[in-house]
Amino acid sequence: MKKKESTLALLLGEESLQNLINHFAVATSLPVRCFDRDGTLLYLSEGGSMCFCAMIQASDAGLRACEQQIRLAAEKSQKLGEACLFTCHAGLVGCAAPLLYGEELLGCVILGPVILWSKEEEFVAEVEQKAAPFAIRPELVDEALEDIPEISCEKMRAAADLLTLLVSQLVEGQIQISIRNRALSRQQAQIAELVLSKKRAEAALDETPALKRRYPIDKERDLIGCVQLKDTVNAKRILNELLGEIFFGNAGNNDFIKARLVELIAVLSRAAVDAGAPFELLADRTAAFARELEACPDFETMCRIVTETLDEFMTTVYDAGKTASSQYLASAIAYIRKHYAENLTLEQVAQSAFVSPYYLSHLFRAELDLTFSEYVLRFRINMAKKMMKEGNEKVQTIAEKVGFLDPNYFSKQFKRLVGVSPKKFRGRT
Repeated sequence: MKKKESTLALLLGEESLQNLINHFAVATSLPVRCFDRDGTLLYLSEGGSMCFCAMIQASDAGLRACEQQIRLAAEKSQKLGEACLFTCHAGLVGCAAPLLYGEELLGCVILGPVILWSKEEEFVAEVEQKAAPFAIRPELVDEALEDIPEISCEKMRAAADLLTLLVSQLVEGQIQISIRNRALSRQQAQIAELVLSKKRAEAALDETPALKRRYPIDKERDLIGCVQLKDTVNAKRILNELLGEIFFGNAGNNDFIKARLVELIAVLSRAAVDAGAPFELLADRTAAFARELEACPDFETMCRIVTETLDEFMTTVYDAGKTASSQYLASAIAYIRKHYAENLTLEQVAQSAFVSPYYLSHLFRAELDLTFSEYVLRFRINMAKKMMKEGNEKVQTIAEKVGFLDPNYFSKQFKRLVGVSPKKFRGRT
């Protein structure tokens, strides 16, 4: 039974709340209700007998007392962070489980009322006395109490714990969905803005259709670098730019857009593998992405699936840790030490280590606090020092043997790093 719309219902979903309440009521044979933070009833389990509560709430004073009791129970459960038992103003027992959004109290789910002890004359008399201020005749109280379920303290506590778990799972799941939906809305707005900007820019330049369809490969390279560097924020920004470019260049042709997206994810998968992510895991996810994409009815759904897949790739790269990174760097260093006398390039060394040049350059900076070029230079100078100590070859000959084509440049760099010229260094040794 729905009483009114609320922030709670909008956030968690009317159907989700009602299903939780109904299923729990069926499983426990206990009445369950959902209230907002003000104590106003939102939902009541189907078939739940609430004659006693309805009788109390028939008067304005009784309704206010019940709402106040619900608010107090909800606040208490919020402070405890779990479901808590309470005794209402009419002497019956209930259990309140908080519905929280972060630390904010949105409302609560109430289990009960129940009776934790037998309906002895003293108990009935006490309830009749507490109901008297609300102008309820004793015989009506006695009749209503017949519908209140009796339950042991152990079962009530177990039901309370189960209710806490179910409510927590519901809230957490719905909040994650809400966060994802907001993120997707922002993404669609960003893509729309990028497409509009692209249209205006190209209209101003009066570009040819061929130029409009040109794929921004430079952005793709930047995205690959962000994946390998575990830069999620910039990766998503660049991905949105790419999605805008893909949509703008192929608007209305979903098959072509899907083909582009499959290519993009395949490239990102390879980049994640280069960064240390397990190949088998990403291969399976890439295949699953292709299947999901095939069934996508519109561009918005395609964007969502691409973004979720990128998130999975980034998480996998994070989980891979630094082990693979260290292996790639060690492989690159081993190659440099073996081929230092040759004309080494970053691209050549990266290819030998099976990583992208962009990522290898990052590894040198992150792990050694040196650029690739500086590392090669320092290694060559160290080898030159070793040769000077162990032999009598000319400085020019040694420079050539360690990879320097210009003797003057060799002497300049040697002095910068060692502090003296090659000639003086040899004289000291």
